[in-house]
Amino acid sequence: MWFTSRRFAKWYPYLIPVLMVSGMSGWVGIRIAGSRQVEPHWQGKSLSYYLHDLKLHGPVNETPRKNTAEAFIGMGESMIPHLRKRLQSRDSAFLPLWMWIDEKIQIGDAPRLKSTPSWIQKKQALRAIPTLGYEARPLISDLVSHLGDTELAYEAAWCLASMGHSGIDPLIGVLEDPGSGVLERSAAVYGLGFLSSRRAIGNASGVLLAALWDDSDEVRKRTLVTIRTMDFIREKAHGRVADLTNDANPAVSHEATETLRRWGGQDRLIAPRIN
Repeated sequence: MWFTSRRFAKWYPYLIPVLMVSGMSGWVGIRIAGSRQVEPHWQGKSLSYYLHDLKLHGPVNETPRKNTAEAFIGMGESMIPHLRKRLQSRDSAFLPLWMWIDEKIQIGDAPRLKSTPSWIQKKQALRAIPTLGYEARPLISDLVSHLGDTELAYEAAWCLASMGHSGIDPLIGVLEDPGSGVLERSAAVYGLGFLSSRRAIGNASGVLLAALWDDSDEVRKRTLVTIRTMDFIREKAHGRVADLTNDANPAVSHEATETLRRWGGQDRLIAPRIN
């Protein structure tokens, strides 16, 4: 047989590595092919088409264009696995090198790399999720994990708030968790600020009041801005807000003063006139 002849004996040392590489390549190919998911479509256009139509800058609660919003509502829960995949996307390990090259070398009129691919994918998902409302509940854990992201924290908080009661408990949990970071707590307060009615916010009013005593200047400042539109909290929070007008941090003091002014309590800050 040919494979036992001396003519092919010299190739034996290479046979096992070649077979191993071939086997691994086939395994990777099968895994990739098996992991591919067919995107949902609406009126003949894919989910990616509508995601690329979204504006990625501007207010976090900016609504998509009418036809895009209708497409998201039409596709509904079928979007969930694809949005989760985008929320969990990661950039290549070589991306910093490419961005460094892009910064140092300008080729023709090619645009600069201002955003990473994973940032774009995550941002698209976060802009689409609020349209789904409570149907996006399977993504709660993914959204909570983004509350510590310096670029996406407040957007993730808005997504949770857009789910109504389903998103309130995770936000409260972040504020009550002693292990939560400053950014996470600040983003949670921001998210609860979208639930401005007593009925909508429910038990969250207690944790918002507690946040006025937070050790972080940023969290106290964010809380003052948030409760400013919540008249049902005013009576319980008024005394603490008045105390914060003398806070050592000028930004916190300013926000406390502005909150009292909005509540009609500026008289507490002005010395009586002497005739």
